[in-house]
Amino acid sequence: MLKSNIHINILIDRLSGIRPDFTLVLDDLHLISDPDILGGLSYLIDYLPEKMHLILIGRTEPGLNMPKQRIKWQARQLEGDDLLFNNEEIFRFYQARGFTLESDELERIENYSEGWAAALVAVAMSMERGKEGYDAVAALAWSSRDIGQYLRDEVVRSWRPEKLAFAIRPAYWKR
Repeated sequence: MLKSNIHINILIDRLSGIRPDFTLVLDDLHLISDPDILGGLSYLIDYLPEKMHLILIGRTEPGLNMPKQRIKWQARQLEGDDLLFNNEEIFRFYQARGFTLESDELERIENYSEGWAAALVAVAMSMERGKEGYDAVAALAWSSRDIGQYLRDEVVRSWRPEKLAFAIRPAYWKR
């Protein structure tokens, strides 16, 4: 046992006492570059309690020995493309919300959203809020705005003031 991992051993011991399965999510891992911290995290991963599940989220691959972890813990790595909805998934997403899309509408949404879940939700919200005579899907075809402009115009504009204040507060964006 290395002296520098004493605190990690204490953490592992405490986590081992938790009865039900649980998940620890570490977000913004790309912000960690200190070798000591990464070494401690790697050590934690090596000795994860049996009932603990760990989710690491970052914009870049962490400086950890992940191939070893993928084999030992059956870890999975998701890339950006893994998060995109394909045509069938987009169809099912809208079907589950009570919308039956024609193939041209589905293609329009897929092209516009590029399969990103946030964009699909934004379009669905626009469709749900649609005013009489307004066709949110048709609006995508004539619109040359980028997704950011669409979200501002169709989604954010409809938010209550407190929701908007939460979304744009500086502390939320500064990490």
